[in-house]
Amino acid sequence: EFAVARGTSLELLRLDENGQVESICSTNVFGIVRDIIPFRVTGASIDHVVVASDSGSIAVLKFDPVNNVFEKMLQETYGKTGCRRITPGQ
Repeated sequence: EFAVARGTSLELLRLDENGQVESICSTNVFGIVRDIIPFRVTGASIDHVVVASDSGSIAVLKFDPVNNVFEKMLQETYGKTGCRRITPGQ
């Protein structure tokens, strides 16, 4: 499985048995996704995704397979809104 950011949406995709890409979950993020990074906490068995947006915040998400949605674990503001050169990480 892998996460893909497409403008204002975030998708979770996987390959089926025929090698075709299928979408597991797609959600709108109400902003422009600037960057996504997957990570796994040491000793854990689940992956998380860090999403940075143009709104000046980062969010840590995990996928809930039961409800087929991304759950927000943490959200922090790190700069002003909009795409700016003075904001770290832009």
